[in-house]
Amino acid sequence: MPVFLGTFRSVEITYNAVEQTYHPHIHVIAAVQESYFSKGNLDYVNHERLMKLWRRVLGVDYDPQVYIEAVDRNEPVGAVAEVAKYTVKPVDYVDRPEVIEVLEPALKGRRLIAYGGLFKTVKRRLKLEDEAGEGVNQAEVDAMIRDPLIEKLVYRWNCGMKVYNVEIIR
Repeated sequence: MPVFLGTFRSVEITYNAVEQTYHPHIHVIAAVQESYFSKGNLDYVNHERLMKLWRRVLGVDYDPQVYIEAVDRNEPVGAVAEVAKYTVKPVDYVDRPEVIEVLEPALKGRRLIAYGGLFKTVKRRLKLEDEAGEGVNQAEVDAMIRDPLIEKLVYRWNCGMKVYNVEIIR
């Protein structure tokens, strides 16, 4: 059995206007079996191992910054919101044409989000054609919403509070 049942990955790029630097980074949610966290699991990837893997993949001579944490299955809103948010904050480039001149060619044709395994299967079943969610088969979505065996989490962005509100539907 594979270690990760599925992954959802997004690329985020932050811009530091003071230093005029860009910081691309990757956010990932990985679905695993509960046994993944069992003591003695040789497939478990801790912080040190993840850092070494990234160092090797990147081909660098320094330890890259990595952050890893388990997501509470009963409180996933923060983790999901962090991974699924924007690639670039509009505030980073509004009234800054020089930032757009750098980002536009750098991001053109890039896959900024990606689904794997379980998440890819769900994406296909929902008939999501792209990141915007166009092409969703509404009848299929409605059937899933009515299914009492599926717990649904609805995330709504609260502009005033600048937080996601979550509603659990059973």
